[in-house]
Amino acid sequence: MVLDVSPTRMELLRLRKRLAIAVRGHKLLKDKLDELIRNLMAMMREAEDLRGEVNRRLSGARGLLSVAGYSFFPEALAAALAAPGVALGIAVGKKQILNISVPLFSLKQDRPSARTHGFAQTSPGVDAALEEYRTALAHVMDLARYEKSIYLVAREIMTTRRRVNALEYILIPNIRDTLRYITMKLDEIERNTKSQLMRIKDVVRAPKAPSSAYPGVSKHPM
Repeated sequence: MVLDVSPTRMELLRLRKRLAIAVRGHKLLKDKLDELIRNLMAMMREAEDLRGEVNRRLSGARGLLSVAGYSFFPEALAAALAAPGVALGIAVGKKQILNISVPLFSLKQDRPSARTHGFAQTSPGVDAALEEYRTALAHVMDLARYEKSIYLVAREIMTTRRRVNALEYILIPNIRDTLRYITMKLDEIERNTKSQLMRIKDVVRAPKAPSSAYPGVSKHPM
């Protein structure tokens, strides 16, 4: 589609500069899009591995608690698990990925985790299960970071792709069509100007008829 511009040489020069900027911007956005996709695929693989690790840890912890429940009194196990532990919090930070601010999550606790149950009333499997839960919780924090980062990067990929497509399929073709239109118009104007100059030159160079010394009196042969 031809843009609504005047077919002048100044407009031609301006559109050529605009085309060069659009082509350069398209290349930069295309490189950014490729890098975003590469980062997204890497984060998706990491998230998949972490998800499997979390499921494995939780499954192992449940298995250990089940074995502990058969080894000792269920009331003692329930009392040990219901004992208050350490208060945990979540520390939130930020990280830049290709001009995208993604969050960083980590566990925050005031003091190291302490044992809240005795050795005599519970099985060693309870300690192993709680350790599995602590490790799984740390992996959950990492998984949350990856999930949020994947969402933000995917949204940026959609925005960047729309810009790349707008440049590639709309703006750049329209500028090129307009450049061809202006070039044709300027060539047409130049041809018309040359033809007019040639006609004027022919008129100027045409021989003039001899004028009479007595205006109004025509010469007739006797």
